Amino acid sequence: MNPPGSASAPASLAKAEHQWSLDGLRGLAAISVVLAHFAAIFYPSTVFGNSYAEHGSWESWFYHSPLIVLIHGELAVCIFFVMSGYVLTFRDLQSAQVSRPRLVLNILKRPLRLGGMVLATVILSFLLRWFDLYQNGAVSQLTGSAPYAGKMLTFAPEVSKLLQDISFNLFSSGSIYSPPLWSIRDELWGSWVVFGVLLLARAPWQRWLLCLILIFVFRANHIQGMVLGMMLGGLSHTAFFKKHLGRPWLALVLLGVACLFCCYPFYLRKYSPDSFAQTLFADWPKLSKLAGSWCMVAALMLVGLLLRWSQVLPRRLQSVCKWLGNLSFALYAVHFIVLASLTSHLYLYLRLQMNLSHHAAASGAFATTIPVLLGLSWLLWRWVDVPFIHLSQKTSQWLAARYQQRVERSERAKLATQA
Repeated sequence: MNPPGSASAPASLAKAEHQWSLDGLRGLAAISVVLAHFAAIFYPSTVFGNSYAEHGSWESWFYHSPLIVLIHGELAVCIFFVMSGYVLTFRDLQSAQVSRPRLVLNILKRPLRLGGMVLATVILSFLLRWFDLYQNGAVSQLTGSAPYAGKMLTFAPEVSKLLQDISFNLFSSGSIYSPPLWSIRDELWGSWVVFGVLLLARAPWQRWLLCLILIFVFRANHIQGMVLGMMLGGLSHTAFFKKHLGRPWLALVLLGVACLFCCYPFYLRKYSPDSFAQTLFADWPKLSKLAGSWCMVAALMLVGLLLRWSQVLPRRLQSVCKWLGNLSFALYAVHFIVLASLTSHLYLYLRLQMNLSHHAAASGAFATTIPVLLGLSWLLWRWVDVPFIHLSQKTSQWLAARYQQRVERSERAKLATQA
């Protein structure tokens, strides 16, 4: 991934300059999803409004306040998709000539890159279900989140079905084993879409036209975010992006507007229309054809501002951001099944056996879960994500070598024929 700097800047320098800031944003988005699902299970009204049970008067205030951004899963997902569209295509958009063989290799290796974490999560979830360790159903009866959490992770632990899912439809069935994995399925399809745009459209104007068409084709689908991220990558090369977005006053205004959009209560609008009608967003256009509504607009603005202004961030944050970025994929993939098993078990024990209040049991269970979840995410990153990254790279290099050998044989045969 290259930054929105000079077109002549070396790719390695560009990557070193900006990758860590995007890692930090991705890590914060993953943490937001974790908090969102914890709230959805244990404090459902903070996410879904008054259509779900409340455990305190502060919850109504919370989902009407800007603090909703802390548990805004829809915003985080929109950020993931916009960033992916940018990262996957920025290097090619910066190049004067796109390497079609390399794009084909990227298409082929993408399932391998994403599949390792999905496979590990599916197997782990199956084992938890096999040993009957999921307690989200029992917890949902106490917390009032039964319409949401009570329906999750109720699949039958059949080995034959697991083998079939792993072998033939790993990505499409992943959300059965861990609900957040639906986005990895769309991430895979979206990556093929943006790579396809680069393959089919050679000129910039062709890419822009095709992207606009695809935004309509994938209306209300999060793949729109990846297409928008790709368009952001193209825009970041322009003088307009570098000059005008580089004006501090304009960047501050856009940041303020983006923060307002970040507070758009997407779930409140969907599940509690009465509560949504009491917010300042009640009369705003719904943007029903855009996935995430105003959250997608906010994600696009935030990523764009970060790309342009990441150089002003303190360098001492680099190690923290990189650490968050490393753990983000694993954290996102497995957090729900940890909340539904370990956190739920702890909550039930503290609530029913220790006779603690709901707030004490929920906070105690979550606080105990955090180090376990971080440790598990680190293990999955180290022993699953990193090896599959290397495997996808080795596979790509092997295919590239085979392709080069084939080209060389074809050229030698052609020269022999001419001789």
